[in-house]
Amino acid sequence: MKKMAEYEGGFFNHMEGVYRSEDRDLVWELVEALGMVASEIRFTAKSRPLIAAHPNAEDRDPTNNVFFLYEMPEAQRTVLELMQRKIVEDPELHEAVESYRDMARAMPPIMPHFGLRYGTAEVLQKVMDRLEQDVRPALKKRIALFEVPAYKPIEGLPDIRQVFVRTDVFSVGAAGFEQAIELQVDRSRSDG
Repeated sequence: MKKMAEYEGGFFNHMEGVYRSEDRDLVWELVEALGMVASEIRFTAKSRPLIAAHPNAEDRDPTNNVFFLYEMPEAQRTVLELMQRKIVEDPELHEAVESYRDMARAMPPIMPHFGLRYGTAEVLQKVMDRLEQDVRPALKKRIALFEVPAYKPIEGLPDIRQVFVRTDVFSVGAAGFEQAIELQVDRSRSDG
């Protein structure tokens, strides 16, 4: 199988997230730093543009194996801004949210997240290097990497290297609490 369209079984086909309008360039940069191919698409002549992020450059199926990112609707932005104000104003809520954020910073796997699988350990390392060294300062200050310590795999599961990227540039799900992205590779896979 070379293309997702050739696969006949069930699979997870896409995910959609949102970003603030002023973060569009940072979203594009982050998508590409993660090793995905970004393109702008519209499903109809009148639909809003989406950033389509494809993890496989050779298979840019417009509806499968793709992550769609679109500008946050104004109503959602209003809710998030109100939440932020209330968090700052209410000491009890502020303490609870900061406690959760501290816990999530210390252990990103507890956050709602999605995963990207890389073909080899070397490809994952290149992605990490780009994120740590090759992104603009505006993006660099809004991402953080966390590697899960190696663990002894159990029977039936490969030895997975897990590196989490925390960011607030875009989100899926728990908007307002940052997004976690799990980057992974089967440790036994190598280019050489």
